[in-house]
Amino acid sequence: MGTSLDKKIHLKGMLLCVSLALAANASAVEKRKLDFVVGVDGDFKAALNAAKSAQANSSSHFVIFFPDGEYNIGNLTGNENQLTNFTASHVSLVGQSVDKTVVYNKSINEGISITATLYFNGVSDVYLQDITLLNKANYGDEGNCGSACRHVTVQQVGDMFVYKNVKLLSTQDTYYTKKSGASRTYWEGGQIEGTVDFICGDGNVFFEGTNLVMRRNGGYITASQNNTDWGYVFNNTTITVTNNSFNNTFYLGRSWARAKTVFLNTKMVAQPKAEGWGPDMNSAPAVFGEYNSKDGNGNAVNTSQRKTRFDGGKDASTAEDGVERKRRRQVYARQRAQRLGPDQAYRPGERSKDCAGRRRNHVEQRRQRPRLGHIRERQVQGERDFAKLPARGNRHRLQDYRARG
Repeated sequence: MGTSLDKKIHLKGMLLCVSLALAANASAVEKRKLDFVVGVDGDFKAALNAAKSAQANSSSHFVIFFPDGEYNIGNLTGNENQLTNFTASHVSLVGQSVDKTVVYNKSINEGISITATLYFNGVSDVYLQDITLLNKANYGDEGNCGSACRHVTVQQVGDMFVYKNVKLLSTQDTYYTKKSGASRTYWEGGQIEGTVDFICGDGNVFFEGTNLVMRRNGGYITASQNNTDWGYVFNNTTITVTNNSFNNTFYLGRSWARAKTVFLNTKMVAQPKAEGWGPDMNSAPAVFGEYNSKDGNGNAVNTSQRKTRFDGGKDASTAEDGVERKRRRQVYARQRAQRLGPDQAYRPGERSKDCAGRRRNHVEQRRQRPRLGHIRERQVQGERDFAKLPARGNRHRLQDYRARG
């Protein structure tokens, strides 16, 4: 009897050891050094040059790391209006901590195409994490903007972008996306602030758990002109204002041209005007949708007065009654998450895991210097719903995100 019991205990011990070993191996992150640490290996101008000549690819990004600090790239790498042109693909820009790593410019002349803190010009496969991008032109002084205050933080022309815990801060046109190829972008967390049309342009952009902050009275969050399949899709986002007097004065968006914009499961700490959507600019929207909006206390938002008739703006031929539009909007909005494209190589989670390993390795190699910190990761909200999609490939794109410590 004793011998049999000993064998059982020994066998269980072996199985436990094997299970632990397999679990450890499954969660292990490959350690790779950071390719360029700003302030250690050179300034941001040197980092840009190194990234362009690195010959990186989708399986091996060139990782630029910013220790905590403020980086005036407008003066260093900007043109006469402080716009910095970024032309390298397969690059990761990672900060030590989102609130203490600030990359900024201060554009002089306003304009949607001439002011970006970073202009991602025709590139693809770019990853950003734990960093704040700021255009200081009128940020914090929105009352002196005048009739136009277009100072862009990110102008994005390309495909396969990922933003994880990133802040974009400016006034009008803060985040400007332009169609290039499939034009797929994924946001996890983070925050975007602005006044008018501060998320604007084209492309398929999925925002998961992103904070949207209105900084003026009577503004617009979005201005979409989408020629893509899905447009702007916001899931589990939170809407707030910088001044309580702005509550119930702004709009969820307006149609720049054939807009596609949907808000799903939104927490509206601050609520838009009762009609929700503003006047059309150049044409009526293709889809404006809203589903399961809640106020700051978790109560359902009254959407009975949401706008359902659109006059088409400059192109009145696109005007449409609300009956068919409302039917399409409801069908569209009930899709809890949207397909961003079939490309199996577009897997945002893999880039996060790669950057985490590189930072750990970098810190271990430089123990004599102050610890630069580590990239924290968190479970993607809505991952379960996203994984249920019938579209092929999507369930693989988020599976590599791990709990954020």
